[in-house]
Amino acid sequence: MSDSEALALYSIHREKLIGYANKIVRDSYRAEDIVQDAFLKFRKAKRSAEEDHPSAYLYRIVRNLAL
Repeated sequence: MSDSEALALYSIHREKLIGYANKIVRDSYRAEDIVQDAFLKFRKAKRSAEEDHPSAYLYRIVRNLAL
């Protein structure tokens, strides 16, 4: 996945990802930080899961960071 494709996917899901993280951490500022960190990890990742279901992989990164 190219950087521009990753950014487009992030842009589409950003608000929902923040809401998802916020449900776990109960802190909107921390949730935003988690989502930004998740995007950086997602962009660096070169995994087959990313290629098959990139949005699901991004949500999993957010969940793992939030926990």
